[in-house]
Amino acid sequence: MILQVSGDGKGTVADLYTRHLNVSDGNSIFKGNLDLKGLPDIYKTYITYTDGELLTTGSGILRYVPGLKNSPDVALERITYAYFKGTYEGYIENFAVDGVLNTNLGAVTADIKMNIPGFNSSTAVYSGTVKADNAQFGLFLKQPLLGGITLKEDISGRSFDPDHIQLDIDGTIKEITVNGYPYHNIITHGTLAKKQFNGTLLVDDPNLALEFDGGVNYSNKNINIIATAHLLSCNFKALNLTTDSITASADFDLNCTGSDIDNFSGYAKLNNIDMKRNSHKLAIDSVFVNSTGDNGHKLLTIQSNDLVATIKGNYQLSKMPASIQYYLSAYLPNYIKTPAKFAPDQNFQFTINTTTIDSILAVTTPFIRGFDSSTVSGSLNTSTQKLTLIANVPYGAIGKFHMSNISVTGLGNLNMIGINTTIENVAIGDSRSEEHTSE
Repeated sequence: MILQVSGDGKGTVADLYTRHLNVSDGNSIFKGNLDLKGLPDIYKTYITYTDGELLTTGSGILRYVPGLKNSPDVALERITYAYFKGTYEGYIENFAVDGVLNTNLGAVTADIKMNIPGFNSSTAVYSGTVKADNAQFGLFLKQPLLGGITLKEDISGRSFDPDHIQLDIDGTIKEITVNGYPYHNIITHGTLAKKQFNGTLLVDDPNLALEFDGGVNYSNKNINIIATAHLLSCNFKALNLTTDSITASADFDLNCTGSDIDNFSGYAKLNNIDMKRNSHKLAIDSVFVNSTGDNGHKLLTIQSNDLVATIKGNYQLSKMPASIQYYLSAYLPNYIKTPAKFAPDQNFQFTINTTTIDSILAVTTPFIRGFDSSTVSGSLNTSTQKLTLIANVPYGAIGKFHMSNISVTGLGNLNMIGINTTIENVAIGDSRSEEHTSE
C-alpha cells in the first residue's frame, strides 16, 4: 500500500500542528486540520481534528478490516461511497465526535461523547444524540424485512457488552419501513439494561395507533413480557400483515414467558376487543388465556364471553394439526396422506363449550359457521392410537353443507376407529334457509 500525504505542519513531536492535511491510499481520502499534543505517548496525546473529511467506499473499509468480508451480519460491499465531515476532540480513550456520515445507504448524524478506559467495551460510558435520514440499515445489516429509518434519539449509557449494557433512549422515529410498510411517528422512552428493556412506546401512524408500557426480558431463551398495551387502531392489511381486510382495537395485559406458542406460559388478557374481517364483526368483548405447567403436564385455558376451552396433557400446539393428520392417515391412507413434516406424539384431553361462537368463526374461518351452544370433549394419544370424542352441536355449516342437531361419539385404538354420528337435518345451499331434510 502506498500513501500520498500533503499539507502544512509545524512544531515538535510533543506539540504537532498541521493544516490542510490530505492523505490518500488510492481508495480512501482523509482531509482536515490535525493537532497532536502529548506524543510520543498516544494515550496521553490530546487530539483536535477540525474541518475533517473522510471519503471512502465499502472496499476501502475492507482494506483495513478484511475480516468483515463475506460477513453474515454486515454488507460493506453495499456501500459504494461514504463521506464523513465533522470534528474529533479529546484523547483516544476519552473523546467527542460531531459529524455527518453520508452514504448511498442514507445519512447518519452523531454528536457523541465517549469514554472507553483501556478500550474495554464493558466499561465504556457515552452520551449524545444520533440522527438518521432514510438510513437503509436493512440492506447494511442483511435484514430483508427492514427498510429505511429516519430518527432522532438522545442516548446515554454504560458498556457495550450485552450482558452489562445500560442504555437510556429518548426520542422519535419519524419513519421506519418494516415488511414494505413505512411506519410513522414512533416515540421511544426507556432503558435497555442486561438484556432487558423497560419503558414506553407510542405509535401514531395512520394505520397503527399503539401505547405500550412495560418490560421485556430477553436474557434467556424464553422471553418474558410484563406489560400493558392499548391498541387504539390497527389495519392489518395496510400494514402488509394479512391479505384480507382486518381491523382491530383492544387493551392488553400481559405477564407471560416463552419463545413460541409451544412453550408459552403465564397469562394474556384482552379487553374491549373490536375486530372486523371483511364485512364480519367479531362479537367478543374479552379473552383470557392462561397456560401453566411444564412440557409433560401442561394446562391451557381460554375464556371469553363466547367460548371456554381447555387443553391438558403433553402436547405441542403448533404441531397438533400434523399429529392429528398422522393419526388419521393410519386408518384412511387413501384419503388422508401422512404429513410431510415431523408430527410428534400428542397426549392430551380437551373440552370446548361455546355460547355464541359464530361471529368468531366468521372472522377466523369464514367457511365454517354456526356451532353456537355446542359442547365438544375428548382425548387423543397418538403413541397408543387411542381416541375418544363426544360432541353435541345444535347447528353447524361447513361450506355449503348445513347441519342441525349433530351428535358425535368416537372411539379409536390400535386396530380400529369407530365414529357414530347422528344428524337430524342436512341441507346444501348458500344459506340455512335453503334446507332439505335428509333421512
